[in-house]
Amino acid sequence: MSTAVVLLNWNGTEDTLECVASLREAEPGMHLVIVDNGSRPEGLAALREGLGALGLAVLARSATSRR
Repeated sequence: MSTAVVLLNWNGTEDTLECVASLREAEPGMHLVIVDNGSRPEGLAALREGLGALGLAVLARSATSRR
């Protein structure tokens, strides 16, 4: 059985990265999807950088996001 988690981020880069790291530690093979819901550009850039450092490259943006 595999586990999948969807995380919603909105201007919470540090919290989201901490959550991702904790989830990866708890179950390394789980599938993670991080959806950004219109964070500020600098926060979104930091999130992408942090996810890259964790070896994750998938980040979705909400279709209703205005940024």
